[in-house]
Amino acid sequence: MRKRNREINIFSMSALDLFASAMGAFILIMLILMPYYLNKARPLQEKIKQLQTRLAGMERQLQQCRSRLKACQTNLQRAQAEAARARSQARAAQQQARNAQARLNSCAQQRQACQTQLRNSIKFALLGLSTRAESFVLVIDMSGSMKSYTQLMRNTIARILKPMKARNRVQIIGFQGKSSSPVIHRWLPPGQMAPMDPAGKMRALRYAQSLEARYGDLTPTHAALIEALRYPAQAIVLLTDGSPNTNPRVIIDDITRRNAGRKEIHTVAIGEYWSNRKMVDFLSILAKRNRGDFTGVAGTK
Repeated sequence: MRKRNREINIFSMSALDLFASAMGAFILIMLILMPYYLNKARPLQEKIKQLQTRLAGMERQLQQCRSRLKACQTNLQRAQAEAARARSQARAAQQQARNAQARLNSCAQQRQACQTQLRNSIKFALLGLSTRAESFVLVIDMSGSMKSYTQLMRNTIARILKPMKARNRVQIIGFQGKSSSPVIHRWLPPGQMAPMDPAGKMRALRYAQSLEARYGDLTPTHAALIEALRYPAQAIVLLTDGSPNTNPRVIIDDITRRNAGRKEIHTVAIGEYWSNRKMVDFLSILAKRNRGDFTGVAGTK
């Protein structure tokens, strides 16, 4: 028996018509609504463009901020380095200041020590003669040549006595000679000395002036110095205008031996001493060997 031919159709013509009609309706609706959707999209696009523009501007600002930050970091590093150098320099300056202060303190201490030593070593100066002594024997030349320097001698003795105080004690010896015999004139009895208060200074000056009437012929310096060594004085001041009558070297050696460094012996040349080299040598050597100083008081006849 022959089989019957069967065909299976999923869609019928009516279904196709329905789909076509629906498609046409969709297209028609899209054509109607398309302008509306386009109008809605334009503001959104504009806003996107604005946001993109703002984003680009913010990116530029961010880049500028990054550049500024980098510059600030560079400046900060430079400032930190300078601050470190400044701190180092400050520490060095502080150390230098401490060293300078230490040197200043040391100098001040040395200065104080020198001043103390100076005060201890020099009580005052007589005619520029520095001395620690507080008691003196003034040994005054009364030879005939001294008549020419009478006023100069007065002034010199006054200058010696002026800085003295009551604690200072003085004896005055005048010396001259006739023939071969030395003559010694004493203000006070042997062994005695007077304080140099105002009244004592006046008496000393009057006695020194009284010697002017007793000038002799010779200059027995040796005998006068031996007499001066007998007094309890700390220093001897010899005032003369000429060389001694005896050998100066013998006098220097003998007086230095007798003194043995116990007393200062200062010497003062009176008058035109620069023209008498022998006298200057004698007086300067005698003073030097007995812890004293030599000076001259200039004057002409």
